[in-house]
Amino acid sequence: YVFMNLNTSSAVTADQINNYIATNVERKKKSSVMLNTGQLFIDIGNKYGINPLYLAAHAIHESDYGTSRIALDKLNLFGYGAYDSNPYNGAYQYSTVQEGIESIAQVIKRNYLSSGGKYYQGEYLGYTIKNAKGTRSDALSKGMNFYYASDSEWGIKISNHMQNILPYNQWELYVINSISD
Repeated sequence: YVFMNLNTSSAVTADQINNYIATNVERKKKSSVMLNTGQLFIDIGNKYGINPLYLAAHAIHESDYGTSRIALDKLNLFGYGAYDSNPYNGAYQYSTVQEGIESIAQVIKRNYLSSGGKYYQGEYLGYTIKNAKGTRSDALSKGMNFYYASDSEWGIKISNHMQNILPYNQWELYVINSISD
């Protein structure tokens, strides 16, 4: 999933997203604002031409399944604006979970996943390579991870959630069946 085009559709179902979130929230024994949001991710992803599986996995990763303080207090599932220097105060606040998902989906599509976008480095999660001093090597870094996150393994972590929700071999079958229809 690290190199999958994030502007594609997905065979993921709302139940698959919901079950993955619920299982992990139950394990954590915390409150979450993400329970039963699977259909929101599908609808908003389809509306903006962003893979819904990726969109849900991104929110899951950034908000710790909707249990983080920023998610609970600010309904910001993507940690948007939560820069390393002052994450809580910098994070954007939304009135509803839906507003937060929709707002960030628009930003991601426009700035990260569209050729000519302000932070466009490819339509996939990608990765960041850092040198021994911890500085990003621009020539070796690719995809959304280039600008979106300071964590070099951000794209890999999101792809792991995607794999846990819908194993890649099932996604491949969906693509093959879609092409042959």
